[in-house]
Amino acid sequence: MSWERPKTIKLYLHPPEARRLVTVWPDFKIVSAHTDPKKDSGFFDSYGIRFLFGSKAEAPCWKDAEFIVRSDGIPVHMLKIKMDEIEYLVEVFTNWNEIPDTFVRLTVTNCSGRKKESMIGVMARNGEDRLLYGITGDFYASYHGLLEHWDMVENDFYPQGNSITNKKQTIFFNPDRASIEWVSVNSQNLFAKNYLQLRQNLEPFETVSYYFVMTENSENIEASSSEHSFQRRQSVSQWEAELKKVQFIPDIKNQDWLRPILWSLICQCLQMFVKDEHNIARPRQGGRWAGVWPVEAMEFLIAFDLLGLFHWSEKGYRFFVKHQEKDGEHKGRFNSYLSAQWENITGGVLYGLSQHLLLHKDRNCFDEFRQAMVDGFNWIRERRKKSPNGLFPAGRPHDWGLTVQSWCFTDAINVMGVSEMAKAFSLFGDPDAEKIKKEAEEYKNCMEKMLNEIIEQQKERDEIFIPNYLGIPEKYPPVGPYFADGPTMLIRAGLIEPESEIFEKVERYFRNRGWMKNGLTGLMTDGLLGSYASDPWAGHTWYVSFSDLCWFEGWLKRGEKEKAFETMWAQVRYGMSEHYYMLERFADNDPSFCPWQPNASANGRLIQMLFKFFGTKTFTREM
Repeated sequence: MSWERPKTIKLYLHPPEARRLVTVWPDFKIVSAHTDPKKDSGFFDSYGIRFLFGSKAEAPCWKDAEFIVRSDGIPVHMLKIKMDEIEYLVEVFTNWNEIPDTFVRLTVTNCSGRKKESMIGVMARNGEDRLLYGITGDFYASYHGLLEHWDMVENDFYPQGNSITNKKQTIFFNPDRASIEWVSVNSQNLFAKNYLQLRQNLEPFETVSYYFVMTENSENIEASSSEHSFQRRQSVSQWEAELKKVQFIPDIKNQDWLRPILWSLICQCLQMFVKDEHNIARPRQGGRWAGVWPVEAMEFLIAFDLLGLFHWSEKGYRFFVKHQEKDGEHKGRFNSYLSAQWENITGGVLYGLSQHLLLHKDRNCFDEFRQAMVDGFNWIRERRKKSPNGLFPAGRPHDWGLTVQSWCFTDAINVMGVSEMAKAFSLFGDPDAEKIKKEAEEYKNCMEKMLNEIIEQQKERDEIFIPNYLGIPEKYPPVGPYFADGPTMLIRAGLIEPESEIFEKVERYFRNRGWMKNGLTGLMTDGLLGSYASDPWAGHTWYVSFSDLCWFEGWLKRGEKEKAFETMWAQVRYGMSEHYYMLERFADNDPSFCPWQPNASANGRLIQMLFKFFGTKTFTREM
């Protein structure tokens, strides 16, 4: 299984700004989960159905199933499997309601030349998402779709006419000519309990279709062929109308293989937005989680700006402003949401928002966000005063639970934010532009002073170790996620010039230790799940896109287009499933290890790579 492309373990179905995350999984389950976790928990109230096949009511082997997706990225998805000479094909999508209804067509085909009996189980459950999905957390493990997890959820569904309901959620169905039975327990499969069974004899090569609607609304929604077709046309039309708003695309010319990738990434990024409790769009990071990591979110918001989807990126920045500190010691600080509070969040938001203003050039937008940016700038400036070297004091730099002076990561992003803010304020002729520019220069000078001291101490080496945390000596493996919070961000921030000898020495340091391979640059060296002894992915896990974008930009500036292309291609080959779903981490020894799939920031970074590598052109419908 060495270096196999990662599997697709779920597909998104919901529209933008929904209040439910609706997903379809390769073991034929469909789950609708609330977008806010239960109080004092990391879990979400969910409900769903799963299809079971044959007399034993078996859950199909997910590795034998095949997803079929559209080339335009629109989430009308299909899932197919063949078992015992019968083919099962599911088509599934949602409407555009805030609490979306889910429409399912299950087509059953007898592939043999003799009569066959089709037996289909429809199991419905309501409970925590971790049980309905089949795994705890956001999948830092190999995927296993187990029916046993559903048996652990207390059943409150019961049959009522042509529906299964628990009064809160209802699954309407059209049985066609099938006989219907409510099965309390299957004697051949003790994990198959309290489900609806559809039984029907099929003539040789006969095809029948059953229709289902999953809803949390009280009205009686028809489950039928005509309603399914009507709702599909409506959903596709709404998605097409949204995609028409794209103004610019990468100038990929004859690179046709990139077209479905691009449109799929765009649709998934739109699906990252969900409505919060205040009716504001929340720019999630992806997977099954509702949390917002602003430094990650800025990557796909920047991608939206490159595409000309300015109204969507502004929704994200309005969310950040809503969660900005309005008074007190930390007035002006931008905050995370359901995620760790990084020291560079404010710098990251300023960077992304400044990029937005520089691209959009909209005065009204500048006026809307100006004060929030000034408050954020003032917080960074005051924070720097708490450290004698002009850098940020020790704090938490990222999700790794460290309290360190993370100058390569925290300060690099902050410098990027203040520097771009100076450019944006200058563009609009703001009187504070010079003050911000001066602060950016002073901040950058402090970092350059620190970098030069480190370089001077190692001038005789043909490689160079740049510590990610001040006061931490060189050792192997480095402390923390060195691939990301080490010198790579200094490259992106322009503190290490790509044309310099230092760039070459840093690259040599990484390559000499095997931290760059097949275009990937983010080998995780600090363990993954506690210890090397218990972690089967240790030494095989690559954090996709984060450091890759930094190196990609550096190689492009050096004119090393082959290296840049190899890294961009690695995002597709190893960071993305065949159905165009990116993940956070790739395990080169396990294609079933697919955490945080899909992944908003990885999507955004790849879109940025495409624009930087191919250039920009105005979007036309021929695309």
